[in-house]
Amino acid sequence: MKTTLTPAETEEKYQALLEGMSDGFAILETVQDSSGAIVDLIFREYNSAFKTETGLTPDGGSIREVLPYLDGMGVSDFGSTLETGETSSFRARLANTGERRVFRRFRLGGPGSTHIGLILERRTNRGPGSGLFEEGDALLHAMTEQSDLGVAFFDRNQKFTYANSAYHRMYGYKPGDMVGKRVEDLTVPEDWRRKRILLDRTLARGEPFSIDKRHTRPDGKLVWVRSSVGSQRDEHGNITGGAITSIDVTDLKIAELTRKDIEDRYKLLFNSIDHGFCVIEMVFGPQDEPLDYRFLEVNTSFEAQTGLKNAVGRTAREMLPELEDYWFEIYGRIAKTGIPERFEMPSEEMGAYYEVYAFRIGLAEAQQVGILFSNVIERVEAQNILRETEARFRQFGEASSDFMWIRNANTLEVEYLNPAFEIVHDISPPDLLADPGLGPWLEMIVPEDRQAIEESFESVREGKSVECVYCLVRRTDGQLRWVKSRHFPLIDSQGSVQRIGGIGRDITEERQTSNRLEVLVTELQHRTRNLLAVINAVAGRTIRRSKSLDEFREKFTARLDALERVNALLSRLGEGDRISFDLLLETELGSLGLDEFNPDASPNVVFKGPRGVRLRSGSVQTFALALHELMTNAVKYGALSRPEGELSVTWSVETEDNYSRLQVKWEERGAPREETCPEGTGYGRELIERALPYQLGAETSYDLQPDGLRCTIVMPISIS
Repeated sequence: MKTTLTPAETEEKYQALLEGMSDGFAILETVQDSSGAIVDLIFREYNSAFKTETGLTPDGGSIREVLPYLDGMGVSDFGSTLETGETSSFRARLANTGERRVFRRFRLGGPGSTHIGLILERRTNRGPGSGLFEEGDALLHAMTEQSDLGVAFFDRNQKFTYANSAYHRMYGYKPGDMVGKRVEDLTVPEDWRRKRILLDRTLARGEPFSIDKRHTRPDGKLVWVRSSVGSQRDEHGNITGGAITSIDVTDLKIAELTRKDIEDRYKLLFNSIDHGFCVIEMVFGPQDEPLDYRFLEVNTSFEAQTGLKNAVGRTAREMLPELEDYWFEIYGRIAKTGIPERFEMPSEEMGAYYEVYAFRIGLAEAQQVGILFSNVIERVEAQNILRETEARFRQFGEASSDFMWIRNANTLEVEYLNPAFEIVHDISPPDLLADPGLGPWLEMIVPEDRQAIEESFESVREGKSVECVYCLVRRTDGQLRWVKSRHFPLIDSQGSVQRIGGIGRDITEERQTSNRLEVLVTELQHRTRNLLAVINAVAGRTIRRSKSLDEFREKFTARLDALERVNALLSRLGEGDRISFDLLLETELGSLGLDEFNPDASPNVVFKGPRGVRLRSGSVQTFALALHELMTNAVKYGALSRPEGELSVTWSVETEDNYSRLQVKWEERGAPREETCPEGTGYGRELIERALPYQLGAETSYDLQPDGLRCTIVMPISIS
């Protein structure tokens, strides 16, 4: 079981191992000039054996203090050790004794290290089979075991002679299992050919190399390993094998592949999108004001969106001298603040209207901005046309006396109401829009009409137009109002019904007028039938009582004139109006030219009774003929035919149990009829005594007294 040591424990273990070695060991740090060449090596650490063997205490001293004679080599030769990582041996004389001793040097750490390990072997010769890490190499072994860097050695047959724990973990083997395996065994076939060539050069000429290669571990996992390989030489300079330092770069390779994949996808997207895209570099003035920007990168759609060719490397002012200042201000702000902005803006210079998303790229110091944009001038123009159309529609809707509404075809929620809707329905658009569903509107409609309305919406959803007539109850005054409307589909560009429109009007007055017309037509038909019946009767009686055609013509014409007068009065009546008795009486007097007998001007004539007594329209024609006969006979034969004659017409109204009757008394004096009434006259009497009771339900009396006529008529009249 591996136990993790504290830093103090590790240091203690390291110092104990260092002091327990019989070989001298020291760590040197290279000193380099401005060109990177090694000009000296300084002792940083050494063990007791090194001090004993050299007889020196080289704390912080130069290597020249210990080894003034490097047998023709200079300190610069240590650079190959740092560069290749190879372990090599050399001979040099000690400063205190002049004795030539064998030293081995090796790089401490990976590439880029500036430290070298130096081993001074004991004077006692090492026998065969002593092992690579016996005594003097124990420190190197200990250091490699503590490192996360994979370290291994191999012989000229390319078989591993040693690998540290990190190297075993990296390749997925248990400690010790790699010794005896070939280097080829740790490389996938696709990478081995290249590595074999490099490895052969190392073993033949000592050429170091670095390589990234793949290996499939025993557990099946593929790992990437970055290895630095150098040769190993004996004390005679002969190549005996090689050394490998390795790190696991699997995560790095995956990241590189991922980054490359992202870059590839970015480039594909970059050049595939219809939107224009560019990267610009802002140009600021001495007062840090945005002056211009330079195009660093553009995609293939850039030219189509802007009309600009060969833009990379050129500035906006160069290509568009009259470009609006706000473009520079916006992009300059984004470059400074790093806050992305999405906006739409027109450009008169470019003849376009752009939808833009701009964002800073990298640090503020780079002053670069990425711009994703699209020329949406067609959409903007279409929106402007749509807004103008909507404005005209709203003006039309607000001016229209017909009400209009629009509802969503799916939810049936109302989306638009014009002012006329409130006038007809007695509910304001804001109130209805607060609860836009169909329910509040249906509640206003009388129950018996609701189903038809709901069915109309289903028909419109199917693309049909439907005309509806329904009755609603106004909320504030409770009035019943009749409404006629047409419901129709509003179809989108795909032919689907998206909305339902409605336009309608209040037809209550039209309906009432229509009803009145129906009543009037019915009344006209009734009166016409009555009139024809009256004319037929008058004609029959007149012809029977006429002695000649001329007499018939005279009497029949007079009686037709009487009917014409009363029908003229009827035609001028308003709805619900009636002809009054006094008006009928005055009209008959005027038709006979008897204005001089006006009761206001003649003391012999008395008309007395309440004004405005309304007669039933169905009885007026017959009653008017009766008055005409009484008036005509009075003028020809009665009280109005002589100066001393007197006429009194009085009337009153009797009401009992909501039943009203008009009582008319016609009295003549000073005109005996026997003397003046010719033979054959009697139509008026027959009309009064027979026609009025039969047709009008009247009670009549007709009495010729010696001094004049006494006639009484009692007939039903209208209550209101």
